[in-house]
Amino acid sequence: MLRSRFSSAFLALGFLCGGLLTSLYGQTAEEKAPEIPPPNYPKVDPTPWYEVDPAWPQKPAEF
Repeated sequence: MLRSRFSSAFLALGFLCGGLLTSLYGQTAEEKAPEIPPPNYPKVDPTPWYEVDPAWPQKPAEF
């Protein structure tokens, strides 16, 4: 029973230390990366376009 309490205490202490170290690392890693300008691609409209064919679909003659 005593061993179980020590195991739980060490596990809790490990999680506490891990959480603190992770949060400290997160605070120091918030430095902004240098801003990279967007590439100068030609402006192309990527949306599809459709042309209506008035002859399609036609009802078959037997209807």
